[in-house]
Amino acid sequence: TQSTWALGIAGVLTNAAIMVWTSKSIQRSTSLSAHGRLLLVLLVEHGVFALRWLIAFVIPDNPSWVARAVLEREFAKDLTWQSMIAQSEPSTPRHGGSFI
Repeated sequence: TQSTWALGIAGVLTNAAIMVWTSKSIQRSTSLSAHGRLLLVLLVEHGVFALRWLIAFVIPDNPSWVARAVLEREFAKDLTWQSMIAQSEPSTPRHGGSFI
């Protein structure tokens, strides 16, 4: 849903910013300025978003076995309704006469 995606985006942004901005090892190993660290935050979060999109694209929301089970259940429900309607319809005489 949209609320979980929004929450995920907020989580990625805050975690990337905290990780890059407060990490002493990143500051020591790269000696980046504040602008450089901001650029690193943007690169990290874009990488995470690209990975999220790739995973969402590759893995289906509903596995094929679930989709098939849903279709089978709907088919069985339709058959049940058709048989119930057929049983409730009044029968017509076969000899061509009338009910009167």
